[in-house]
Amino acid sequence: MEPTRTSAAQVQLHVPTRALHRPQGILSPPHAATQQSRQPDAASCASVVKVALYLWAVLAIVLGLAIACLVLYLTYFKEGGDLAPPLPFSMAAYAGVGLALASGLGLYGLQRQRKCVTDGRRNYALGLFVSLGLFAAIVLLVAGAMALSLVQVVEQAEQFAFSQERVMYLEKTVVQRLNTQVEKSSSGWKETQDRLQCCGYESVASFQTPPWDSSLLEAVEKVNGVAGDYCAADSSLCSSTEDSRCPIANYDWCRVELLNVLRANYTLLGACAVALGSGQVLGSGFALFTLLCDVRRLRFRSPVIEIPHHTLSPVQPKNS
Repeated sequence: MEPTRTSAAQVQLHVPTRALHRPQGILSPPHAATQQSRQPDAASCASVVKVALYLWAVLAIVLGLAIACLVLYLTYFKEGGDLAPPLPFSMAAYAGVGLALASGLGLYGLQRQRKCVTDGRRNYALGLFVSLGLFAAIVLLVAGAMALSLVQVVEQAEQFAFSQERVMYLEKTVVQRLNTQVEKSSSGWKETQDRLQCCGYESVASFQTPPWDSSLLEAVEKVNGVAGDYCAADSSLCSSTEDSRCPIANYDWCRVELLNVLRANYTLLGACAVALGSGQVLGSGFALFTLLCDVRRLRFRSPVIEIPHHTLSPVQPKNS
């Protein structure tokens, strides 16, 4: 009998699946399997944070410039806005411009993030966004806290609570700035009275207790001396003999209207500054997370090891 011949096509080799896997040698990175299993989750989380950081950086540029424009409007274009203590307004304006510049650096750093990771370089632009943005956020939060605290001071000033030092400081600041405005242009103060539909500042009799400085009382009398359309033409119609001018019937002194303007300005500034500062703190946290992810990628990146090529031959040349 002829032996059965088996063709090569009929032979099937069953190779175990584990044999096809590349064995891990001494050049394999440590914990490679663990790192590959965790990489998709970390990459998806980092991409979501990066997109959120993109959106916040663009929004922070707009809001930073918007709060600076808001300060300009409240200070120079709104009636009576320039009489308030300017410190919280100045802090919010400068912090808003600084936040816009820092957010521009953040956008530039996000654009160069992939290149920095590929080339193994540090992302200084994104680092500056974290530090400068956090500093601007702190300044905004402080300015907002000051503005909201001044709202309470204005409410106490409406009740003539001059026994408190902060109320006295607010009242002196408003009177001094108003007196300076009258010395520069009395017509401007008259136009302000006509727009607010009020007369003068306040009766001099209201500042007798506690006793005020004579210079401040003279400043109040000087301000009241500029009569608007809502002031009585004859001083005999006034209830106090110490006032040279007083409001006509159904109208009030301008101090009430000016304090309403200050309270509205401080409330709006405080709310905007606190909201923007809190958002920037969160944005700085996102940027810091992105930086830490980049550092981790650079740290655990597998090094490229170059092995020189040598031709190996089983036949060795004989020595002649």
